[in-house]
Amino acid sequence: MRYPTASNLDEFRVAEQVAEVVFATTPAELDGAEIVVLPGSKHVTADLAWLRKTGLADVVAGRALAGGQVLGICGGLQMLGERLHDPEGVDGEATGLGLLPVTTEYSREKLTRPVTVRFAELPAAWAALSGLTFAGYEIRHGETTSTGPASEALEEGRGYADGPVLGITAHGLLEDAAVLRALLGAAPGRSLDQVFDGLADAVEEHLDTALLKSLAGVA
Repeated sequence: MRYPTASNLDEFRVAEQVAEVVFATTPAELDGAEIVVLPGSKHVTADLAWLRKTGLADVVAGRALAGGQVLGICGGLQMLGERLHDPEGVDGEATGLGLLPVTTEYSREKLTRPVTVRFAELPAAWAALSGLTFAGYEIRHGETTSTGPASEALEEGRGYADGPVLGITAHGLLEDAAVLRALLGAAPGRSLDQVFDGLADAVEEHLDTALLKSLAGVA
């Protein structure tokens, strides 16, 4: 989903090496999708209202009821829950999509930290991720807690799963090669950093850097 204030979309770049990633803004763009992802958001309640206005909320709900995989990351997890509580006026009160038995309460203090997390045993739709570890980061205001029988997907309340619906607080999941192999059946090749390192090595090997320095008047 690409709602108006979707955030952290750079974490999908690695997945683009092994899958066709579509940033959907209309229900038609979800036709045939293997996995629907609700990414982070800078303004969760506003983006949640936009999902309802565009009809995308109904499509996502119908997909989940039919057993289609739905993944929420950070703000996406918060949208998948039952309710957003905002006693301090950080983001706004809202009713969630009701696809996970969780609620989120906002506080003024913003949590930012790197995390390394490990998936617990997950329902059949997400079983391929069971036991996998990935390194990522959290950047959020909300604290999400369970209100029902959802499985704890990640320790310390960092993720919940209920059938085909999975929500996690940590970014970076779709940048991990092992995760992509488990979800999509293929792992990416070299990372962008590795490509740039290779280009730099090739330039240094084949270019007369001493000549360039002399032409530039650099000692």
